Amino acid sequence: MKIMNISIVFAEVFLYSFVVLLTLIGLTNVISTMSTNVRMRSKEFAVLQSVGMTYSGLRRMLNLESIMCSGKSLIIGLPIAIVLTYLINLPIRSVFPVPYQLPWLAAIWCIAVVFGITWITMRYSASQLQRRNVIETIRLER
Repeated sequence: MKIMNISIVFAEVFLYSFVVLLTLIGLTNVISTMSTNVRMRSKEFAVLQSVGMTYSGLRRMLNLESIMCSGKSLIIGLPIAIVLTYLINLPIRSVFPVPYQLPWLAAIWCIAVVFGITWITMRYSASQLQRRNVIETIRLER
């Protein structure tokens, strides 16, 4: 029994470590992609500001973009995750009588974290844009 408990603890530590590692890789990828996207579009944003868009309007536009990006990724990702968790549960049910339950709490956490990460990343990227001179940004050749 003691060996079985040690094996279960070892498997849980390995599984959670793997999940944390994948989460950190995904988080780094999202932050890098979004901040690079805003940085590459800085010339476009400078042109918009030169024709009258205020910084708060730019920030609202970026916030809406982050909400739409998050929504799109969740609309695609959550159904796939639910189907995969159901398929993973099928062989488990054949051995143990464990009924399938939708992981509602995990889904709510996922939704909150995705919206939070994209919103914070966009806010940080927008604050980097505010420090730039509009004319110098437009002049820069890339």
